[in-house]
Amino acid sequence: MINPIETYNAYLQEINGYEQEKRLKDNPDRLSASGAGMCHRKHYYNLNKTEKKPMSDNSLRILRLGSVMGEEFRKAIDNVALDNTNLTIYQETLLSSKTLNVRGHCDLLLVENGIGKMYDWKTCNSFKFKHIENGNHKSDNYELQVGTYCIMALEMELCREISHMALLYYSKNDSKMKEYVIPSDAIDRARDYWSAVEENIQTDIDFKEGIAPVYKWECGKYCDYSLVCPSPLNKEFVK
Repeated sequence: MINPIETYNAYLQEINGYEQEKRLKDNPDRLSASGAGMCHRKHYYNLNKTEKKPMSDNSLRILRLGSVMGEEFRKAIDNVALDNTNLTIYQETLLSSKTLNVRGHCDLLLVENGIGKMYDWKTCNSFKFKHIENGNHKSDNYELQVGTYCIMALEMELCREISHMALLYYSKNDSKMKEYVIPSDAIDRARDYWSAVEENIQTDIDFKEGIAPVYKWECGKYCDYSLVCPSPLNKEFVK
């Protein structure tokens, strides 16, 4: 007999394998924009093609939920695209920067008369969403991720100016949505971040708070390389 839960878990493992292959093909020997603002050692391991630890079934289900919501958002934008002929719309578009050696797919860029608005979809739990609603939320790594997309879009001349950057949050618990506007200095901060990463990843990076890791919570179960990284904060390291 078929076990529905095990079948779904196996299905997600298969999808994740395809996604990993696609990311490797789209981003050979380049830094990944999705890692903006995070531990510099992660970029070092990624560029050196260090093997990642397997993702748990629970992590794959969480990841898939975000992907499904992203697909829904894209369909919604496509549904009104023909009625907005004044806009150039980029969705899930592969962007790159030669100056920063970075690549990544932006969720949504709207361009009108050369002026761009950059958005990134994010799912979150209700606890985090309350902070967003109350105006107490700040996520430097997400801000730098969107700032990185803006740098790449400008460099590729998809627009001549970015007038608006935002994270569009969807609460997984109660389906509430909220826009979080990103300050304009995120572009300059992203540029500084990637310049520092490029300098640091030339050698095996020393552990230093704010660089490796940037956040204490990165070490351990949230890191793809916890089995090989000897960070003093990482309890999963296999000696």
